This record gives sequence, structure tokens and C-alpha cells, in this order.
Amino acid sequence: MNPFVALILSDDPAIRDRAALEMAQSMPTPGLLQALLGLEQFRKDSTNLYHRVRAAIILHGVCRFRLQEDPAL
Repeated sequence: MNPFVALILSDDPAIRDRAALEMAQSMPTPGLLQALLGLEQFRKDSTNLYHRVRAAIILHGVCRFRLQEDPAL
């Protein structure tokens, strides 16, 4: 399962309460981009407003603070 989607859907506080940006920092750029594409697809397909908003916030944060600073891009 996509690690960012797991953050949103998990009932386990140890998974759900992790910081998405910290998780993104430890991922290699190609894997991160794939995970973000999956998260965007999840956001588009979800009928749950909370899940869609949380996915949008994660996407914004990771793109703004992780990808924008990535020297590989």
C-alpha cells in the first residue's frame, strides 16, 4: 500500500500520526514521485471529504518542502 495513503486510512495511531514530511525525507526521489502519483489518484477517487483534504494537504506539504528543495529536480 502507498505509504501516504496508509497515513490517511490507518486506524493505528503509530502509523496515522507519523509526519508525512519526515517520511518523505527518507524516500528516494523516484519512489517519492511514484508515491505522490498514487496519493493524487487516491485523492481524486476518494468519496470521503476528510480523506481528500488530508491527501491534498500532504501533497502540498511534500511538494513545497521536499520536492522544491530536491537537487535532483
